[in-house]
Amino acid sequence: RVLLFRDRCSRVESEKLKVKENMQPSFFQKIGPAVHSAALLTALFLAGLIPYAEETPLFKDWLKATFTHHWLGKGVLALLVFFALSIIFSALWRNKKWEPRAIGRLVAAEAVLVGLSALALLGYFFQHAFL
Repeated sequence: RVLLFRDRCSRVESEKLKVKENMQPSFFQKIGPAVHSAALLTALFLAGLIPYAEETPLFKDWLKATFTHHWLGKGVLALLVFFALSIIFSALWRNKKWEPRAIGRLVAAEAVLVGLSALALLGYFFQHAFL
């Protein structure tokens, strides 16, 4: 009896694995790594764009003239970068199968770099306002 039960359990497990391997990833599973990568690079883009716009009057004036306010311009540019990178990465990685561990590392890298970008901007504005 025990052997029959083990054999049955192992067959059920192997069937589960076959089903899991043949499952198609959902839309969000397919674009998730692309969106995380795009968010990471967009944060870095903004960390460079914001000080550049503040220190370059000609660029800041162009943002104001084009978007009615320089902060709106930076937001629009960031959205354009984010969506463009998301589309590019989704196309490049269309058939790639991502391991959960790799996605976890990508999300962790995103969190760290977004945090560092925010700290860099805080440091810039602190220096700009108080020193």
